[in-house]
This record gives sequence, structure tokens and C-alpha cells, in this order.
Amino acid sequence: MVVTVKLFGSLEKLAERKTVEINVENKVEVKAILKKLIESINKEEFKNILESSGSCIIFIDGIEISALNGLKTLVKEGSEIIIVPVVHGG
Repeated sequence: MVVTVKLFGSLEKLAERKTVEINVENKVEVKAILKKLIESINKEEFKNILESSGSCIIFIDGIEISALNGLKTLVKEGSEIIIVPVVHGG
């Protein structure tokens, strides 16, 4: 199945594109999709941002994943994942 991932901010700039289509098995967890996304972009800084706890907000079909089952949320065919990096300052 194909899942569409939309990237924003620094992730979009690192990936050099706004949208990425990921081919995955049926009923796969968000965590597995992120792993495939990291492999397809293949940039260390992109990987570091996605793997840092609390560095991104992830939505599936408009619902933030913490309101679902977190990284273990199952994604269905045709779902849209949106990843927004959190900006920190001090």
C-alpha cells in the first residue's frame, strides 16, 4: 500500500521535497513508516530530527498520534501523515 507523508519546515528543506510516498505492507505502524522515510531521505540530520524525542508533531489523517496509539498507531492505505518539526528556543 502507499502512504503519503507531508513534510514541513526543516524536514521539508532537508528532504528537498514536500511530499514523499512510502510503499509499506498492509496495516503497518507509524514507527515502521518513519523508518522507511529515514531510509528514503538518507540524510543524518533528517534522521536525527525524526529520532529525537519531542522534536516533531505527527498527524495521521488530521489527528495527532498521541491522541491515538502513538508510534504504534496502525496506518491504513491512503492515509496521509503530516510531520511538523517543533521549533525550540531559549
